[in-house]
Amino acid sequence: MVELSSLDVRLLALELRALEEGYVDKVYETKPGEFVAKIRHPQSGPMHLLMRPGAYVALATQPPASPETPTTVALTLRKLLTGARIRRVDQHEFDRVLRIQLERRGEPLELILELFGKGNLLVAGPDGTLLFVLRTETFAHRTIRRGEKLVLPPPRVNPATLPRTEFDQRVEASDKDTVRFLALDLALGGDLAEELVHRAGLDKNRKVSEVDVEGLDRLWSALRSLLEGPAQPAVASTVRGPQVQGVTLEAPIFRDAAREPVPNLSEAILRVAALETVEKPKQDDEAARLERQIVHQERGVVDLGQEADRWERRGHLLFAHYAEAAEALQKSKATIEATTWLAFAERVKTRKDEAGSWVERVTGVDTKRARILVKLEGEEIPLDPFASLEQNATILYDESKRVRAKQESAKAALADARKRLGQRVASRPAAVAKSTARAPTKRFWFDSLRWFYSSEGFLVVAGRDAASNEKLVKRHLGQGDRYAHADVQGAASVIVKCEKKTPGEPTLRQACQFAATHSKAFAQFAAADAYWVHPEQVSKTAESGEYVPKGAFVIRGTRNYFPKMKLELALGIVRLDGQGRPSPEGTHRRLMAGPPDAVRAHAARVALVERGDQKPTDAAKDLAPLFGVTLDEVVAALPPGTVRVSQKPEAHA
Repeated sequence: MVELSSLDVRLLALELRALEEGYVDKVYETKPGEFVAKIRHPQSGPMHLLMRPGAYVALATQPPASPETPTTVALTLRKLLTGARIRRVDQHEFDRVLRIQLERRGEPLELILELFGKGNLLVAGPDGTLLFVLRTETFAHRTIRRGEKLVLPPPRVNPATLPRTEFDQRVEASDKDTVRFLALDLALGGDLAEELVHRAGLDKNRKVSEVDVEGLDRLWSALRSLLEGPAQPAVASTVRGPQVQGVTLEAPIFRDAAREPVPNLSEAILRVAALETVEKPKQDDEAARLERQIVHQERGVVDLGQEADRWERRGHLLFAHYAEAAEALQKSKATIEATTWLAFAERVKTRKDEAGSWVERVTGVDTKRARILVKLEGEEIPLDPFASLEQNATILYDESKRVRAKQESAKAALADARKRLGQRVASRPAAVAKSTARAPTKRFWFDSLRWFYSSEGFLVVAGRDAASNEKLVKRHLGQGDRYAHADVQGAASVIVKCEKKTPGEPTLRQACQFAATHSKAFAQFAAADAYWVHPEQVSKTAESGEYVPKGAFVIRGTRNYFPKMKLELALGIVRLDGQGRPSPEGTHRRLMAGPPDAVRAHAARVALVERGDQKPTDAAKDLAPLFGVTLDEVVAALPPGTVRVSQKPEAHA
């Protein structure tokens, strides 16, 4: 499933600004809950905006087929949006919400796409009234219904605009460990929190309030770098499945992830989305149900814990701001007794008192529950104005205890579900277990890279992006090795690991062909020149006045060229021994992708791939069953761009 982080949405909003000054032509509902808006742009020509509320938004060159008869929802959206001019695309705060400002017949419109939870698609008119609502919902602070005023999700902390002083205050007030502070208090989520802790070189389990000034400086610098740096879109094959990554993540939890760079976030989103439509093998339905239940329960346990913490914090805030809270309670009670609840609610709404008075702290009134909302340190706290401050604090603490007890019950139910899943797996019929379980396999250092063994038995490795190219050369280009590169910008760095042996022409030719195939030339040409050099010719030191970008290197001296290398790739299954070397008796099965001569030397069944018009995911659907591997393994092995399978696996002598 496509899951975008708030940072992904931030970067996506910048990418979607390519739509600005374009005109909405038509809107289609390609399947329930999925929409495509056709955009006419004066400079860029026709564009297609795919919208799946609750999941993603992306630009597509080849949109899904639209139904012959438009749905009622599509007709309604066409009536509202056709001919509208796109003026601005923005992210709402640091939330997974996109706001698209439009203008139609001289009047402003707004298209809002909520990409969290079940998601929603809204259209608001010039006065903020909702003209279209995909899903009607009611929350504590807003009602989403046609005819209601547009109210966006309550703002959370926005780390992109957070000043350093407030960051330090939040650190000092937090009792969470560093990774949970980043994930929850700064609304970054688990993955980005892990990455920041890694970049700052901190212990993620240490309380953030105990981190020294130098460590906080590093953490702040890592946060700014992450939020303000350029997009580095890719599809990563993680233990959780294929994942969209807007930036390069190098935390330990991603260390073994195969990362496939793509031109933009839309491409990454569409690749991962395509994998969802692949038919999955038949499995144990009860076990699958339990697995889904466990995921849901795990999230529930975390949510309940956060809710309990919030109620407890509200109680603490009452005593921390005793005078302000007591004044708000006292004055609210007196005003309600002198007038009515409705009159008091109107007074709070219109803010008739001067700024800084007690009524400024009362942000809302719940007349049904006879509660006022008092804002302290950014937290809205429901209070009973006819109870004392101490009684209100007791109510808040009791609510925390109630939620905490609910969390304990949820933990017990989670433990029971895990136990039943374990029993189910243990008692599976052998055939089912064999079809659904994957045999454990050892990981080798080159698994996260592109690699193959040459026909002479030399290991050849290559980077997947600028970051891995940089790391590969710095860590693994040793004395006596060979370095290969295509004679074009935007190519992989390739290393032949020689281990005190001298590679022959076949190995060097294959390394150069590998470098050419994994370059930008693959998407444009049938052949490209490539060369190899010795390690001492590879340098990161630029000439005076020049700059060497990340992942690039300066080559000095004579280059040994192989001209017009054919851009194609072969795939086959090889067996590796415990040292990661090809062996017929090897117990570690791998899908190897490399030049045809190299793959045929080690694999019995081979597929050939060249430039074509097929998406990598579509090609993977054809090849994965033939090799008995996952789609992710095939996609990670393919070269960048669209492909064509020119030869399916067949046995050969």
